[in-house]
Parts: sequence; C-alpha cells; structure tokens
Amino acid sequence: MVMLIQVAAAFMAIAAFSVAMEVPKEYLPYCGCIGAAGWFVYLIVLQLMGMIAANVFATAIFCSTPWKRQRTSSRMRSTRP
Repeated sequence: MVMLIQVAAAFMAIAAFSVAMEVPKEYLPYCGCIGAAGWFVYLIVLQLMGMIAANVFATAIFCSTPWKRQRTSSRMRSTRP
C-alpha cells in the first residue's frame, strides 16, 4: 500500500513539475506516467538489492540517457564564428 501511495505521489510531482516547466497539456499524463514508472522501478530495485545497488542503478540510468549525449555532442559540433 505504501508503494502505491509513493508511485501516485511521484506521478503528481512529475506532472506538477511539468506544468512549472510549461510542458504542453497533452503531454502531462505521459510525463506523470514516466515519472511514476521510474519511481516504481527504483522502489523494486531498492527492495530486491538494497540501498547501494538502487542508487547505482538510478545513477547509471540517468548518466546513460540519450538526451544527455545528444545535447553534449551537438554543443561540440557548434560552428559559431
């Protein structure tokens, strides 16, 4: 029951953050679902493997996101005078 409440709170928190970042309204449910799913996976890993493994897992996922690599590589290819 506690896990369900935490996942629902993660959904609401990400949706609220998305509103603050001016995400278009049609994408708010998607943002909330992604945030809730991510928190759910984190909670499952936390229960199965412990605190250190869950934190390493979360860090690895965050550091391997494609948007970070794409943003960094586009900055490196900038041809400003």
